[in-house]
Amino acid sequence: MPIRNPVNLRPNLPSPVFRFQMSTKPKLTHIKPDDALFREVFSRKDMAVALLSSLLPGFLVGLLDWRTLHISPVPGINSGLGENRGDLIYRISFKNNPRDLCIFVALEHQSSPERWMAFRLLEYCVLIWKFFLSAKPSPKRLPVIVPLVVYIGKRRWNAPLTLHELLDAPLGVIENLGPILPACGYLLADLSPRADGALPEEPLARAILRLMRAAKAGTIDKDIAEIAKSLRDHPRTESFHQLMRSLTVFFLENTELSIEDVHDKLSKTLPPGLKEEFMSTAQLLMQKGREEGREEGREEGRVVALQESVIEALEAHFDRIPATLRKAVALIGEETRLRWLHKAAVKSASLNSFTQALRAH
Repeated sequence: MPIRNPVNLRPNLPSPVFRFQMSTKPKLTHIKPDDALFREVFSRKDMAVALLSSLLPGFLVGLLDWRTLHISPVPGINSGLGENRGDLIYRISFKNNPRDLCIFVALEHQSSPERWMAFRLLEYCVLIWKFFLSAKPSPKRLPVIVPLVVYIGKRRWNAPLTLHELLDAPLGVIENLGPILPACGYLLADLSPRADGALPEEPLARAILRLMRAAKAGTIDKDIAEIAKSLRDHPRTESFHQLMRSLTVFFLENTELSIEDVHDKLSKTLPPGLKEEFMSTAQLLMQKGREEGREEGREEGRVVALQESVIEALEAHFDRIPATLRKAVALIGEETRLRWLHKAAVKSASLNSFTQALRAH
């Protein structure tokens, strides 16, 4: 996997939606669908271990006690940076060490390059350290923080990897002042379609990341067979079944395939039990979308009928209805208000009195 590394580490790396016209797309959280899927998957310990052990430098992977990994909420991360994102902060202890040493991994999922990423991750680090220093008793040293960016975008990542690259100074100044200037960099796992970085070996993590990459490249229809192979090879754990629905939702939102085409492709790849699980979830979501669409259609029909009834009531009382008044009524979409206006149209002694009622209500 092409990991660009500004601190000269040598990572040891191993050699992912069905788009039906649903009236209301299922949402995983209040953040973007790809961020939501990423966060849901890698908030789980087994998935997080699979991802981080494949992306972090090999020497570091061997020093960590992966049994201690847990998500470590850091108050102020989102509120302090004014964001609502899918970022994750993990805390992992070093193994075979008598002291309470730990490492924080600040995992950031990006779908587009961000020039100021090094600066933003420096803000993350400061907030984590402030949180760490607030503990009682006060620690003697600060924990190590490894900022890691997982990028799944349409083009290769091209943003600076270190804070020093963002500083504006004549040639040589940064190098000479290096020891006293703030420094922050990050590891980059570029999984964009063009970079074609290697994915984790863990089957479910591999399938989900490949699905996300195929969605960016617009190649889900072509890649579905390989994605399904990864799912086929995964043990049927509780985590697996819980994540299948989220994966299916994301798949539904990003493909042009018909349900028949999907069934044909999966029939050649997935075992019967897993195929049935995938297809039944897809069909339930499609049925929900159709029902919501029908309800929206019925609601829209009621609104149009009420608008027409208001105009008809006005025409029955007055000879000519100004076009501006017709337009004003046509812009009203609340059924309760339209019913009230219909009564006002029947009772109004003049167009002027109705117009005043329209403005007042």
